Amino acid sequence: MAASNMIRKKRPNLTYNSTKTFWKWSTRKTIGYGLLFVIVILFLYRATSKTIENIRLAQYGSWAKAIVIDKQKVGGKGTIDFKVKYNVNGRQFENTTTNEPWDISDTVDILYLKSDPNVMRSYRFIKENYSTDIELK
Repeated sequence: MAASNMIRKKRPNLTYNSTKTFWKWSTRKTIGYGLLFVIVILFLYRATSKTIENIRLAQYGSWAKAIVIDKQKVGGKGTIDFKVKYNVNGRQFENTTTNEPWDISDTVDILYLKSDPNVMRSYRFIKENYSTDIELK
């Protein structure tokens, strides 16, 4: 009497559908963490790449003279970009630098990387912000 009136609860068994649902959830979670990891790595790379370039310039940079050829105000906070032209091994390069006390047609000292002459900063900036043994000639 008691046994016939009792309703037995079925134990959930893992069927193909429940396993498939678990894998969908697990895959989404894995993809989400993977994307988060990639975003964090990209952010850290972008945040440190200029600093690494500056350190390399302070240690291994080569000195050159450059001529300021253009001056433009960019942004709303008074930031000024200067376009400079310089020669390395007979090749001419143009690059920009920001917030220097220069005028158009000034001759300025810069440091560049021999391995990539497109990487350039003003000598004054590197000397003030990083320790360098590079002296002007």
